[in-house]
Amino acid sequence: MRSLSVVLAAAGAAFAAAWATAAAAPAGRSAFRSPSSLAAAPYAPWAHHHWVWLSSDQSNQANVTAYVEEYAAHNITVGAVDIDSMWSTGVNNFVVDTTKFPDMKGLVDQMHAKSVRVILWATSMIDTDSPNYAEAAAKGYFVRNGLNESTPDPIKWWHGHGILLDYFNPEATAWWNSQLDLVLDIGVDGFKTDGTDPFIAEYIFPQSPYHEGVVTYRDYADAYYGSFFNYSRERNPEALIMSRPVDSFNLFDGVSAYLEFSPRYAVFSGWVGDQDPTFPGLVDALGNMLHSAWRGYVGFGSDIGGYRSGHGQLGRTGELLLRWAAVGAFCSLMENGGDKEHRPWKFDAPGSTLHVDAYRRLVAAHYELEQYLLTTGAQAFESNVSIMRPIMPMPADPFGIIQPDDYTTFDYMLGPDYFVSPVYKANATNATFTLPPNPAGWFSVFDRTATFPGNRTTVVQAPLGTIPAFGRRGALLPLHVSTPLLGNGDEASAGALTLLVHGPRCDGSAVSAELRAFDGPSALASYVCRPGADGSGATMDVQVSPLGRDVIVIVRDAQASAVEVRDGESTAACSLARGSSHPVFGPAAVPYKPAPAPMPAQRQASEAPSAQGLCASAWSSHPAVGESGLPAASGAASVAEVVVGRVPADRGAHIRITGVVA
Repeated sequence: MRSLSVVLAAAGAAFAAAWATAAAAPAGRSAFRSPSSLAAAPYAPWAHHHWVWLSSDQSNQANVTAYVEEYAAHNITVGAVDIDSMWSTGVNNFVVDTTKFPDMKGLVDQMHAKSVRVILWATSMIDTDSPNYAEAAAKGYFVRNGLNESTPDPIKWWHGHGILLDYFNPEATAWWNSQLDLVLDIGVDGFKTDGTDPFIAEYIFPQSPYHEGVVTYRDYADAYYGSFFNYSRERNPEALIMSRPVDSFNLFDGVSAYLEFSPRYAVFSGWVGDQDPTFPGLVDALGNMLHSAWRGYVGFGSDIGGYRSGHGQLGRTGELLLRWAAVGAFCSLMENGGDKEHRPWKFDAPGSTLHVDAYRRLVAAHYELEQYLLTTGAQAFESNVSIMRPIMPMPADPFGIIQPDDYTTFDYMLGPDYFVSPVYKANATNATFTLPPNPAGWFSVFDRTATFPGNRTTVVQAPLGTIPAFGRRGALLPLHVSTPLLGNGDEASAGALTLLVHGPRCDGSAVSAELRAFDGPSALASYVCRPGADGSGATMDVQVSPLGRDVIVIVRDAQASAVEVRDGESTAACSLARGSSHPVFGPAAVPYKPAPAPMPAQRQASEAPSAQGLCASAWSSHPAVGESGLPAASGAASVAEVVVGRVPADRGAHIRITGVVA
């Protein structure tokens, strides 16, 4: 290794203190420190998982159980299930209807054993025929109308006739929360809080007295969603609610009303309302997402395939489902459910697996982004912005309710380092877009051999099952990899953090990535690549503060001559193999199958973090990512890459790669 003084000069201020500590640390002590300035993520990472749900006419315990098991049988990961309305004996009395769900606690426990969270549909409305209505009316727990009646006339809504709860009455809120306890006590992880708050408009003209004053629509919406969010989190810090950020209502051709629903601080797993199962419905969802992003909502998605039903027996076309799923994969939340059919395998012709294979890979792409999305979401929350950053300039009055449906582009950045261009027209085969400026260019997420210059109009093929999605070359991108479907690892990568650098920036500047955590210390990763003075190749130093899990480093579109790893106590010069198959993971083009047996010993370096077991490493030229029905880009062949892993990072790690040619 070079002297520590050289490393300190190159690494920059972010890691100077860590290396000084490393030089002085006695044996057996941690040599790298977690950055104390990084706050924990403000929400649990399952906000970025794949959620599924059945509409209320299909929802019961047997069907929900079978639904999740079917996804598992098709090797598609599910992170949460939403149980739709009509699960209780009355609308919003929170008593489980045992004719539909004979053992709700057993169902929740069963889902948790599969690492699947459970949320329940709810609103702020109590129906007149609900068992808890009479008590609420007698005690004055409802919002009153402008006539100051103690119990106003019920409102007709989509689930009957009911009255809105008065969230400004502390007694009413305490009574309400005691009913939420009926399901929170059995382990339910949160609620889908549907949009009954606009019905307050029926009471606020000319004014609507509540417990002590006059309520506005904004007051009521904030109180409704805030009450669900805050009380659920009080009971379980990992709880989430699924609520609308912005939804729209068409007024006349070309003009819609864009209404804010939930307060910003509660929307980490939002959805943008109910759309038709058509390409215009997808456009509506994209428009709502742009408006949600412009108004600074942190994280949201949309009902893949549209909530409503329409086209034939399945309710939507397979083409629409996959185009919408591709957008969902590159949103903060990927969620799929609604009327009629949403299971991708049901859209496959006999003998074909096109739709299910494509959907599986899209879900895998979404899960690979989990750490990136969690970090970006934490930063967005702190900065009052969204994870989604539209390319289209913000309207002159982004908070105005009445807006023209005049979109110049639906392209967006997903955080700072991914560009996404949705395909939203039927029968499309190509996509045209302009990638943002970046001197090193951009790489295709779905074809790791393909790179494109920034700030230039580009036309690419857009086969069904993909989306034009591009990562920033030179960035340090954290990935959670557990399948080979994107060519970034395989089952042996599960549990580790993969750090991907596509086209390292070898100009001596530091490139860093925060690694926010919800329930543990946050960490920081960084690399510095310095050009060699004698033309022998660059030297790249990758550093990670204590992480609590193993690290795999992939430097793509590069070759190297040597690798050295230090974990704070031990240093190892790693054997640098060459070939077409990594010792960390196998060829990228093999179809995904669940691992039938434990991984080979060479993939379990984390079990023996000695100087000899710090890493296995290689560089190789791989086949382009490809799968039945999912062709890689035309002409793609191979890409050189350096792989180092798995490196134990409990004490932090420093990986030096020398002789880098990029």
